[in-house]
Order: sequence, then C-alpha cells, then structure tokens
Amino acid sequence: MTRPTDFAFFRLLARSASFTDAARSLSMTPSAVSRRLHAIESRLGTELVLRNTRSMRLTPQGERYLEAAETILRENLPALAHTAREALRQAGCGDPVSVRLGQAWFNTRRYSTAAGELTLPAGRYDALTVTIGEGEGHNWWCVLYPSLCLPAASEGSLSLYTDAEQAVVRE
Repeated sequence: MTRPTDFAFFRLLARSASFTDAARSLSMTPSAVSRRLHAIESRLGTELVLRNTRSMRLTPQGERYLEAAETILRENLPALAHTAREALRQAGCGDPVSVRLGQAWFNTRRYSTAAGELTLPAGRYDALTVTIGEGEGHNWWCVLYPSLCLPAASEGSLSLYTDAEQAVVRE
C-alpha cells in the first residue's frame, strides 16, 4: 500500500537530476533516499527507477506511478487547503488559504552543512505552496521545503540576480 507521503517523495525524486540532488532537497543522505525508494518499490512489487552510480531514469512503471502521484496530489489540493484552514482556525486565525502545485521562483540559497557549503542556484522549481491570506510578507511557505521557501518570502529578501538575469532563468 502506498502512503500519501510516498507520492510527494517520488515526485521530487523523479524530477531530480540524481539521488544526490534529491537527497539535498529532502535533507536526507543519498543512501536514505535509495532505501526509501526501495521500500516504495517493495510495497508496489515493481521497480520504478533504473539507477547506477552515474544516472537514474524512470522505468515505464515509474512513469505511470509519477503520473498517478501528480494526479493524486492535484486531486487532493482541496483537502490540503482544508487541513491548513482547520489548523489556522484552531490557532484563532480566519485568513483564507490556497494551495498550489507548480513552479515557483527561488532566489539562490547558501547552506552550511556537515559535508561543506551547499548552494542551490536561483531558478524556477517545482513546489507545493500554501498561501495564507494575501501571501505577502511572512505568511506563506512551501510545504515540502520550508527552509528554501521562508527566506524567499522574507521582506527585503534580495536576489543575487538582476531582474534581467531572473527573466532569462525564468524562460
């Protein structure tokens, strides 16, 4: 049986360039990503990703699973919005909530990790975004990667790229 979090995990993995790339996005080690994928494949009884030390690609079953995962995530956006509204209501907030699955612009982010410095370049990335209220200032975050999204939402957040450079990257 597939768990709901498997869909988001697999979607991110499938959209990544490598296990290492996915691991960075998930704050996991590549071996932990591999183990999680293996667990999903075991539950499904099929191989989803062909991998070796240099590359990875989806199997036909992986392509179908990705399509199903994206469909299920999109179909459940209203339920995700409802859950967010309910959490806000319990906290005494009645602001409107919207949820979107799609690409969002992120500024360059630099992180210090145990393995050294990590830089994620500016660009458009897939994101599951929850917007609260007007989505201005500090009241929005990216559900899957808050450490990437919160700095981008901060007031006065400065891009390392000019508007012209961002326009080129966005295309």
